Amino acid sequence: MRRDSRQQPLYPVNQFLPEPLEKGSFYDVLHRFGRFIVRSSDFPQSDPLNGGQDGWCQTQLSFLVLVQRKHDWTDRETVRRATADLHVKACLDMGVEQLGPSQPTLCRHRQLMQQLGLDQRYNDRFRDLLEALELVGDDEAVLVDSVPIYGAGQQLDSYNLLARAIRKGLKELAEKQGRGVDEVATVLGLTVYLNRSIKGRFDVDWQHEASRRDFLERLVNDALLIRRCLCNAGQLPTSDANDDDDDDASSTEAQDNELTANEKSPLTPLSKRGGPTDKSLSSSDDDDASSTEAQDNELTANEIIDEVIEHDVEFDSENKVKGIRHHAADDRIISVTDPQMRHGRKSASKLFSGFKAQIISSLLFGFIVMVRVIKANIHDGRDLPAMADELRKQGLEPSWWGGDHAYGTLSNHLFFDDPERGELVARMPRPSNGDRFTKDEFDYDSENATLCCPQGHTLSQWRWATRNGHKGRLFEFGKCQNCPSKAKCINPKAKSGKGRSVCIVDEQERLIRQHLDRRQQPEFLERLSNRSDVERVIAGFAQCGGKKAHRFGMANTAFDANLSALAYNLRRLGSLMKSDERLEHQVAQLVGRFGLFIRWLLLRLVPFQSTVAVS
Repeated sequence: MRRDSRQQPLYPVNQFLPEPLEKGSFYDVLHRFGRFIVRSSDFPQSDPLNGGQDGWCQTQLSFLVLVQRKHDWTDRETVRRATADLHVKACLDMGVEQLGPSQPTLCRHRQLMQQLGLDQRYNDRFRDLLEALELVGDDEAVLVDSVPIYGAGQQLDSYNLLARAIRKGLKELAEKQGRGVDEVATVLGLTVYLNRSIKGRFDVDWQHEASRRDFLERLVNDALLIRRCLCNAGQLPTSDANDDDDDDASSTEAQDNELTANEKSPLTPLSKRGGPTDKSLSSSDDDDASSTEAQDNELTANEIIDEVIEHDVEFDSENKVKGIRHHAADDRIISVTDPQMRHGRKSASKLFSGFKAQIISSLLFGFIVMVRVIKANIHDGRDLPAMADELRKQGLEPSWWGGDHAYGTLSNHLFFDDPERGELVARMPRPSNGDRFTKDEFDYDSENATLCCPQGHTLSQWRWATRNGHKGRLFEFGKCQNCPSKAKCINPKAKSGKGRSVCIVDEQERLIRQHLDRRQQPEFLERLSNRSDVERVIAGFAQCGGKKAHRFGMANTAFDANLSALAYNLRRLGSLMKSDERLEHQVAQLVGRFGLFIRWLLLRLVPFQSTVAVS
């Protein structure tokens, strides 16, 4: 029988190694001060005072999960290290002869941590520690940037997405029917989709558009057949016309006979039918529908089929398949194993698949104060106001925020126009107009409502107009035909005889021109020069496994990212303690006072528990 790991190890590591942990290392900081962050009270059902009898100490397992994130180990490697690595054993107070936990134990504990929301709780406690040590101030400036997280799901093209959706639908039908997947696929004549690769199973001439179109139409029709069966409470067609060989093209004709004209038409866009949760897609039997609901981040086969057909398949005016739709990816699904993955760009030349992590770090010592995971196709600066509000709720009100031009959008500058929210130190992208004059090169007098062009012509007449949902003053210059700067001002595609027109929205124009003046000031330039400091923080975050997802779904990825940030912060604290002995003494005192408080609390709880047991 395995000995309870909470008991004193028979042969502790420090008996063989006088100093098993390097002073100031990640292992040293986690071993000495980790119980300020990871507490047994976080697991009330496993606390010995509440009758917990788990074979492994929950705090030890939490420590091991943090060690795993620090090194970006797999579960198998983590278990091996806990069994054979003396540094890990010394950090976890394990004996030399003691075996590490099993992989299922580690996975279950990590899932328990996620269910309890301990990633956020651990980071909150660490931030409290930093504030108590005055390493992070309430009004300290922060830097923000994004980092790509490469997803764990398999990226597929449009053909394979439909094939995988059909295979997923076959599995859902088999669960509804209580039959084997092979049996259901045979009845529908779709056994070809049980293979991993679909393109090599059909005779397709990829050099000819007509052959590619026929193959895509076959996939769409088969997907619609699966959709029809799932929408009919999992009932399979009664016709046995599809009992032919799975590679026989005649199965397509039999499936077409089962489809009505309405079902063979393109699907109604998701935006017009209420999204993937529309009742028309679900089974008429609530009990049967609940059995096919996917866990966590997974989508049902019907939802994936609808999304792929809407985004990837183009139909002609007669509702016949025309080919693959070629347009911007938008919110397109790229994986069936992880439907929340998206295509993203960190730059114009760097494409990645997965998620993005928004990193907010303190300016002075470079600690991560917040991590937020978003889809990869979302613009970096979109959620900056929400992150600022969330940080204020946590008691941090930065005096200014530093970021690159992706965060310097007009909407973000409007949000930080309130002095109580601090200043946004990020360059606002200048309006683009080719090589011609931009709007900010025109002198605007807001008091008199006049606009002067670069050649000195002043216009006082204007009319109200709406641009991008904003009401503004539209100035239309009429004397531009003989202007020497006409080529630098007017689009050559403009109608003959028409001059330059400029629309001014007063509130936006005031902010734009104020920012253009502000970013020339020495104080702004000095603050902006600190923006690159966040790159070193991101590098440390990446070294702690922050740029790679080992599990599916955005919730799992966000949990792991928060633990990666905590692992980086512990390592960063150790580096500061190594260079400053006074800081180490302060941390020891603070954690020691916390330990005395916990022991005092236990002394009060133990008699209470004993009294309850006796009574």
